[in-house]
Amino acid sequence: MDPDAALREVVIDPSRPVRVVHDTTTVAQALGLMHRARVRHLPVVSRGRCLGVLVDVDLVAAAVDGVAGPVGPIARRPAPTVPLGADAPATARAILAGGTDAALVMDDGVVVGIVTATDVLAGLTGADRAATGAAPGDPARRDLREDVRP
Repeated sequence: MDPDAALREVVIDPSRPVRVVHDTTTVAQALGLMHRARVRHLPVVSRGRCLGVLVDVDLVAAAVDGVAGPVGPIARRPAPTVPLGADAPATARAILAGGTDAALVMDDGVVVGIVTATDVLAGLTGADRAATGAAPGDPARRDLREDVRP
């Protein structure tokens, strides 16, 4: 049996609707949206085309440096992308190649979601449990009260 077969069967789906900003959105507006939506990444679009992705740390650094203008120049380009329905290994490779901790999920040239490294980890963990079952001693099966010491 191919040990990677189970991983290729794991499809990583975005967990919530994607929020986007335009390249003319200001740093303050983007920070506000990130805070309200509780997200760390925002795709940047212009004329229906994705230009890149804003990452929270880049946006905070820009604000600290006094940048108040549009976010277009701050966006990481090119944004790491995966097609809708990408498997876990392909998604992980895109995230690593992009040098960030997320990839934009694309469907026919449109951003339809964001997948983070945490999403990939959850998918891989679920695939491992589904393929092997939770074995005795597996932390997933351990009673957390066992960790409490007097």
